[in-house]
Amino acid sequence: MAADSKSGAADELQQLLQARDGGPIERLTSLLRQAEQQHHGRPAAAWPRWYAAFISARQRGASVESAQVFADQYTLGQPT
Repeated sequence: MAADSKSGAADELQQLLQARDGGPIERLTSLLRQAEQQHHGRPAAAWPRWYAAFISARQRGASVESAQVFADQYTLGQPT
């Protein structure tokens, strides 16, 4: 990844973290859990919250890379 791209991703990540609104992420988490229950899957416990955070960031225009980092950081330390 080029230096300019890394700098842009870091700036984008800071904006996402500062504007974090957990409401939409938690709603998506709930919906993903419902879907998982309907499909009788057995994923890792944190997958719904990670996917919800990733999707939320992407819906707000974040790049794939920034959304991945945001989801990782959002999921750390959050109860499942």
